[in-house]
Amino acid sequence: MTSEAKERRLADVDTKRGQLMEELEQLDLEAKRLRESLEGIDAQRAQKQYVVSTLQAERANIEATEVMESADMEVANNLEQLLKSELEEIQNLAWLD
Repeated sequence: MTSEAKERRLADVDTKRGQLMEELEQLDLEAKRLRESLEGIDAQRAQKQYVVSTLQAERANIEATEVMESADMEVANNLEQLLKSELEEIQNLAWLD
């Protein structure tokens, strides 16, 4: 290989090296952006997991709460009225003494 051919080859290698270095810089920037994006996604996931666990706890609490049926409400209202009526009678008896 002649000296001139070696110089051309060296110039080609230097050009290729420059291109590869530029590509490496771009890849480093992309890797940095992806890492930051993943960190953001992890933070969002943690927040959403917290919300889900809070909602699950609320759901368990709600499911454990007894619910009164309309018939039960009617019985409770009738008992309340009966107790009020009994209380009035007792108060009236107290006035008689």
